[in-house]
Amino acid sequence: MILPNLAGSPADIDAIHETALKILATKGVRMPYQPAQEILRSAGARVEDRIVYYEPELISRALSSAPKTFVIRARNPKFDFEIGGAETCFSLPHGPIKIKKGDEYRPSKSEDVVNFLKLAETSDVLTMADPWVATATDVPADKQTLYQLALALKYSTKPIVGLTDGYEHSKMSINLLRDFYDRHAEDDHVGLGLISPISPLSYDDRMLEALIAYVEENQPMLFASCVLPGATGPITLAGALTLAHAEVLAGIVLAQLIRPGVPVIYGNAAGAMDPRYVTPAIGTPEAALTAIYAKSLADKLGVPSRAGGSLADAKQNDAQSGIEATTVMLATVQAGINFVMHSAGILDSYNVISYDKFLLDEEMTKMALRVRQGVPVDEDTLAYETILDVDHGEQYLTEDHTFEFMRSSLHVSKYFQKSGYASWEQDGKQTAQGNALEALEQRLAAYQETPLTEAQGALIAPYLTY
Repeated sequence: MILPNLAGSPADIDAIHETALKILATKGVRMPYQPAQEILRSAGARVEDRIVYYEPELISRALSSAPKTFVIRARNPKFDFEIGGAETCFSLPHGPIKIKKGDEYRPSKSEDVVNFLKLAETSDVLTMADPWVATATDVPADKQTLYQLALALKYSTKPIVGLTDGYEHSKMSINLLRDFYDRHAEDDHVGLGLISPISPLSYDDRMLEALIAYVEENQPMLFASCVLPGATGPITLAGALTLAHAEVLAGIVLAQLIRPGVPVIYGNAAGAMDPRYVTPAIGTPEAALTAIYAKSLADKLGVPSRAGGSLADAKQNDAQSGIEATTVMLATVQAGINFVMHSAGILDSYNVISYDKFLLDEEMTKMALRVRQGVPVDEDTLAYETILDVDHGEQYLTEDHTFEFMRSSLHVSKYFQKSGYASWEQDGKQTAQGNALEALEQRLAAYQETPLTEAQGALIAPYLTY
């Protein structure tokens, strides 16, 4: 039995949506990119001084073409993934610039990009890779974008988050993915483009250029608002959700007006703000609630959802990081979010990715999924005959029923300590973090690279030198 999803109340979801519609009609969204203005004007939107005003009828018409699900392709077809379907797509994080490994703290490098791509490839939790899982600071800035995409193609056979760096780079990355996968059909979705509005109520030229490039190639896009309550949006969660809803709607509508039916994901990456420091706070109950409401708002629009993750503001892999990440991820999984971007390893409000937290977050996500699974109840699991067979005061350890269901009924952790205190002390007082660091080296050593074809190698070779 799958437990029912957490959800915002229908009345609350309707109120947020209707208020966002009023905002789009009366306040509008700033879109300075002239081609985007012309597309919206020709569709019936009012455009004045770079501000686009959307009427509810235009929004409703555009949303009617947005698909509920789509398949993202992979180098290895067995990893093709239906986003919006029954399973959640867990992706590598996007954008960290620092590395944490045990007590080590430093800028991220190309070696770290490779390592996390290997971890994603060998993960039984993560189903999607991201070229920007870390920033290759040892590579010249003008080479980083395509260099990291080439690394992702070399080391991953799972689906990949695409690049959204203006029109030309976006087009180039899509064509590289198409050629590398040898998938050129119109409905072959090979890269997921991340389109981010600038709160409040703005899109910049670079994002709008990327949006048009992805729509022209019929590639899916993830629209992700990141309102900072009290700073770039209202401090109340209802107000922040409403503002984010308006921002994401504006982008989705533009995409559907250009190409009806192009796949989109409704995303909300907001958390909270710590008013003591005016800094983002992503490992919070508000981030968990945002995931719950984002799923309900996406369902109202009839499109897949993105929110949440193993989010933490902690600076190291400690109790704070575990509490924060679990608070957000458990709600994310229970809400039924379709796509999770920052699935493992995040520290310091998106700035840091941690090797040991990455492995522990995988374990935590498995536990969250186990909770989501609920309790299967049928004739076998009720164990009526076994209960009758075991005498009062006796044990079940040697029963056939125990052996039959031991692996499927009980979650056994790879890294957490479950033995008695004396055994734990005798074994060296190992910690979960220590176990994860030890397993990390074994996991990286076990990675086996999938050979490239001659054509694939030639395609990415120009981008791997700098």
